[in-house]
Amino acid sequence: MAYSIRVRLVDGEGDIFAGSLGGAVHAQGEQSLARRIRAVAGAAWVALSFAVAQIVTVGERPALWQVGIVALLVVFAHVGVIRTRNGGSRQLYVWQATALALGLFLVPGPYLVVISILGPITLSVLLRHEVRKAVFNASVACLSSSAAVLVSLPFGIYRPSIEWERVFQPEVFVGLMLATLTAILLSPLLTALPVSAERHRPITSGLGPVYRTAIFVWARNFVLALLIAAALARSFLLALVVLAAAIPIHLLSAERTALARERAAWHRLQRAIDHLRSVDLHDVVREAAAAATEMVRADAAQIVVSRAAEEPLSFLADETGRERSESDFVSRAASVVPVRLATPEGDIGTLRLFFFKPVTLTATEWNTLDAFANALAVALANAVKFSALHREAEERIRAAHRDPVTGLGNLLMLEKEFDAAMRSRLDDDHVAIAVIGLDRFAEVNDILGAHPADLMLRSVAERLASVVRRCDVVGRLHGAEYVLLLRELAGPEAATAQAESAVRELGGTITAEGLDIAVDAHTGVACVPEDGVNLTDLLRRARLAMYKARNLDVPVYRYRPELEPPALAQVEMLRDLKDALGSDQFVLHYQPKFSLKSGLPVAAEALVRWQHPEEGLIPPGQFVPLLERCGLIGNLTRYVLGAAIAECATWYREGLPLAVAVNLSARNLLDEDLPRFVLDALASSGLPADRLICEITETAVFSRSPTASSILEQLRAAGVGLSLDDFCTGYSSLALLRERTIDEIKIDRSFVSDLGIGRRSTEIVTALIDLAHRCDIIVTAEGIETKEQQRLLAALGCDYAQGFLLAKPMPAPLVRQLFVDSLRVPGGLGAMPWHGSRQKWAASLP
Repeated sequence: MAYSIRVRLVDGEGDIFAGSLGGAVHAQGEQSLARRIRAVAGAAWVALSFAVAQIVTVGERPALWQVGIVALLVVFAHVGVIRTRNGGSRQLYVWQATALALGLFLVPGPYLVVISILGPITLSVLLRHEVRKAVFNASVACLSSSAAVLVSLPFGIYRPSIEWERVFQPEVFVGLMLATLTAILLSPLLTALPVSAERHRPITSGLGPVYRTAIFVWARNFVLALLIAAALARSFLLALVVLAAAIPIHLLSAERTALARERAAWHRLQRAIDHLRSVDLHDVVREAAAAATEMVRADAAQIVVSRAAEEPLSFLADETGRERSESDFVSRAASVVPVRLATPEGDIGTLRLFFFKPVTLTATEWNTLDAFANALAVALANAVKFSALHREAEERIRAAHRDPVTGLGNLLMLEKEFDAAMRSRLDDDHVAIAVIGLDRFAEVNDILGAHPADLMLRSVAERLASVVRRCDVVGRLHGAEYVLLLRELAGPEAATAQAESAVRELGGTITAEGLDIAVDAHTGVACVPEDGVNLTDLLRRARLAMYKARNLDVPVYRYRPELEPPALAQVEMLRDLKDALGSDQFVLHYQPKFSLKSGLPVAAEALVRWQHPEEGLIPPGQFVPLLERCGLIGNLTRYVLGAAIAECATWYREGLPLAVAVNLSARNLLDEDLPRFVLDALASSGLPADRLICEITETAVFSRSPTASSILEQLRAAGVGLSLDDFCTGYSSLALLRERTIDEIKIDRSFVSDLGIGRRSTEIVTALIDLAHRCDIIVTAEGIETKEQQRLLAALGCDYAQGFLLAKPMPAPLVRQLFVDSLRVPGGLGAMPWHGSRQKWAASLP
């Protein structure tokens, strides 16, 4: 047999039968262990009996010297061993492959089966092993050799005399190889039967490393057996020489094995230290326990952290790394190796290694264990410090999210819970914020003092927490204000009912330091999505509703938009406008401008609208003045210019020679970069400059600031048309007519609306048209709403007209379709030439 594994069986330092002898093995494990040992011994008894019967009945007898040589080889094969350890297990790799192969040459199979038990029995007698242990080892040897004999029978290996030629015959070589290989594969498997019963693990667990080493030893011993057999065929003396030459080989193998064990120990140390990089205390303890068992091949390892921030932390892992209870190992361990885990600040804990049999650690193992213990102590110290810092941070976070008086959540907690509620809200679910205000709390605080006031606040908090649903959240804002986050509501009515139920529970009195304090409260409710989707808005609106409930002396009031103070409404609108400028919430509508002579469209004015996500489409009059006051009108103007130029370029590419008009405010005429922006937009879109009209007011032009004049000059020089909007409603701008710095004037709707009604208005409009024409300036009338106004303006010689009678502002697709339909009119479209004389333009009209 090439190999014998003595796992608490043969070696004198331990005992696999400690359970039966010392009571250390659990009853269930002992029963399984006993059954398996009896099974192995019974099978060996059958094999041995059959072998003896064969010896008695078969007449073939080997020479006595052959039997003697095989017996001596079997006995002495157990002396030259290579020892390794796995936990409390000692694995002994012996020379039995040599003895077995030579035995198949020298004696018949039954003799070899009987002789094979001599080695384990002799060794057990010398080492004074117990009978039970000796019987099991002998049984394993008997079954292994029996299997080898059965495999060798078809090859006819045994002959009464050893012949040189037969040693290396293919059938003999193959037979010997298969027979000895069978023995070394079966031997550790049989030995694993009691080991697996004791350790409560599969039989095949851990056999991989055992087989790798055993096969290496078998190959060496098999080759040696062939050499000895060949030498023995020549002379007995030559065989002794070969056997003597094998001794240095054995010593070299033992030394090589020792070096390999040492390298493996340092590699295991490195792997073990690699597991200590975490800063989580539980991870470090768990990984270190598993790594320690692998590093020193212990059956279990326990780490006790005595300096943990909480109670002492303990973790015990078996050789597979799984957590086990301490009772599973402490009573079964025959050897416990404690190792201090020391740091400069003192001991931080203990590493305890458990072995199921007594072991003696080598110097290399002690060195690696000391290095690992130092690294583990540092890792544990760091993890303990990190755990303390992490726990302190969590306590600070909890404190930051809690009201110190009532223990309820504060605004930070409410924001977190609100975000979670919004993420989990279904389409038909409603979320509501209810702000509850206590009346006369300031009086209680001023008259009775802070302590009764705090008792009152805590009592109210307890009542609210006891009445809300499990899905709702109660918090305290500040002073005497509480907040309810109501979730999973069917609608606003359900929110109001839930808030009213909570307020009703607050009715009555609260006893504080022997005094009965009456509690009166009012609640305001704001719902998602009807009243907003932003927590800040909902809290403010719910607070407004709470103030209204207090004024009306009703328990609950739902928020309504009319509760908003004007100033607050503007602040809220300004915040929404800033968001809108960065999220493409603005859209352009276009109002066409028509020729009063031909009736065809010639241009369109771009009018901005705000597509609010909650309020819908908002006209410019509600937000443009606010943008001008806050200095944000420039951003909006650039957006309008860019979008309008791009749309007009689309018309131009489709063969629609129309112009687009964009309004510029007084603040826009102070933006020195405006001309460059306009020219860049025109160039990138491919739109000719004379297709763009910039409408400005009299007030903007009257300022006569150098910047405004420069901007207008640059635009006009580039070919952009300039139009004076709301003419004669602001400052006098007759000088502009004289200087011809503009191309068009637009008569304000206030004059147009009085046409045909008041004589003076008609005279003023007539004079304006005549004056403009004399200055070669085009005239457009705004706000035409009746056929009579259109007829009179045409009769007075007005050039263009714009108003609801002709066309209302419309989205880009509709105005484009209107222009396309106009192409079907005979004569086509008329295009306004913003440069050149008005007389040329008039002559070009159909």
